[in-house]
Amino acid sequence: MAIGGLVDRVTVSLRVFGDDLDPDEVSRLLGCQPTKCQVKGEVIVGRHSGLRREARTGGWLLDSDDAQGVSLDEQIVNLLARVTGDVAAWEELAEKYKADLFCGLFLGEENRACRLSAEVLRRLAGRRLSIGFDIYAVFDGPE
Repeated sequence: MAIGGLVDRVTVSLRVFGDDLDPDEVSRLLGCQPTKCQVKGEVIVGRHSGLRREARTGGWLLDSDDAQGVSLDEQIVNLLARVTGDVAAWEELAEKYKADLFCGLFLGEENRACRLSAEVLRRLAGRRLSIGFDIYAVFDGPE
């Protein structure tokens, strides 16, 4: 059994959703092009499965660089540095759409940890961003 340590890998995505989402408008407001985007009703083909589905809502996503050994705090700071810091733009975005940060935390062993600094929490609050976590445990349990 592990005795603690940092989360083994972290991914972070800035997500913006809305039924009437205009990807070009979101890109203009944030000053950045998305990693991927969709409009409501668009036909999306699964990358691996090839299955076709219709987008239930519009979406604009910006993924962090998937760098091993980069902390959650660092990934969030690096991702936010790629978009505008203009409070008025974030206010306009929040009035029209739902925006959040989605984080994947990957554990190679049990008893891993991560935390968000007060500075990162301040940055998220200033942009009216909520944050969510999916935690993936990829290890053999106790014997």
